[in-house]
Amino acid sequence: MTQWPAPVIRMFLGQMTPAAVLAAANDPDPIKKKDQVCDANFYSGELALRTGAKNEAARLFGSRRAIAEKPQPSGPPPTQSSRRSAWRPVKSTSTCPAPGAHSTPQQMAAMC
Repeated sequence: MTQWPAPVIRMFLGQMTPAAVLAAANDPDPIKKKDQVCDANFYSGELALRTGAKNEAARLFGSRRAIAEKPQPSGPPPTQSSRRSAWRPVKSTSTCPAPGAHSTPQQMAAMC
């Protein structure tokens, strides 16, 4: 289980640190890297909230917002499907519970 977003799941299972997840978010495609770094910061912030580290969570959520607001790299414009807004709610078709929905990481992994 190494392809993205597996590192995020492994972090919630206690198998990776948030720093390792951030390192795993690296990708040669700048748009994909930006999305994955945003995801890494968001889910690391969620984990920080679960452990009561509110200041760390705020820092991580702030990092996510700053990355998401950076201009796109030059070149052809991204397609609508590759562009994600940092704070736009996304309809989920998944049966997975939302992070922080009072499930243990093991229960979340089993349901997904």
